Amino acid sequence: MSKHSQAKSKAKAFIDIRDRDINARGGFDPRFDKRIKTNEEKSDTIPLFDLSGSQYQPVPIGKVEEPSAQPEAIVQLPQTTTAPEPVVSNTPQPISFNPSEALFYGDSIATGLGHGGLRGDDTTDAQWGRGAGSVLSLMNNRPIGTFEGKDVVLSTGILNSGANWPAVRSQINLLNNRGARSVRLVGVPNTPTYSGWNEQLQKIAGETGAIFLGGYTPSRDGVHMPNYSNYSLN
Repeated sequence: MSKHSQAKSKAKAFIDIRDRDINARGGFDPRFDKRIKTNEEKSDTIPLFDLSGSQYQPVPIGKVEEPSAQPEAIVQLPQTTTAPEPVVSNTPQPISFNPSEALFYGDSIATGLGHGGLRGDDTTDAQWGRGAGSVLSLMNNRPIGTFEGKDVVLSTGILNSGANWPAVRSQINLLNNRGARSVRLVGVPNTPTYSGWNEQLQKIAGETGAIFLGGYTPSRDGVHMPNYSNYSLN
């Protein structure tokens, strides 16, 4: 046996004797007054210091202790009141109408409504027997500004010239283009002779922005109104 092997055997024998002696004393080495591990109890990990009896809680390697989450404070923001937006109506509002300031154009019906029933002539706003084409021509020859801001009561002249619907439409368009505030379209008798005419007048009024005043019950002549003051201009 080599000297190295003999020395190793003696060291092992010494350690075994020491371990038996320590075990006999309950695992305590009187030289250090603390328990030391035997060969069987030893491991590869040796604590650097004794933490027995402390309130230290071991933390696994690699785990980071996060501080306990605190509830966030709730901030009360001041409440704001938003004023409601105004409601805009698309419904046309009624226009106040003053007959004494209105213009009355057209045929004999217009003379009865606004000129006391006078016959009129080729130069007046209304005239007995005037047809739709003549009414259009007369208004077209009026000076610029005549109809600006005015309410115009229009009896188209179709009772004299027949159902000239293009002329009626042109009359209303001319008044609109010349700045009339409103165009009030007079109807025709509600009789079989003029069946469908009031409906056509109403249709044109709706398409051109005029106010259709409606038909009426005629006097015994079947054309004129028995009492012009009873016909509503609103």
